[in-house]
Amino acid sequence: MKLLVLAVEGMMCDGCAGTVREALEEVVGVESVDVTLEEKRARVTVAEGTPDAALIGVVAAAGYEVSVLFGALR
Repeated sequence: MKLLVLAVEGMMCDGCAGTVREALEEVVGVESVDVTLEEKRARVTVAEGTPDAALIGVVAAAGYEVSVLFGALR
């Protein structure tokens, strides 16, 4: 397993955090997601081999700016 921490800009409410969580949960290989509105962070535990770009892509497609704080891009 691998932990990836994403900075997510543009979340304004619990609904936004839920949208980000649901988008990340749809990615194959995601094992758990914790989105914190106050910190504007998403902590995602994924199976080894899950492409980080897939996580970044779904958050961006949901309408949020996203960058990696912890974890390596593949």
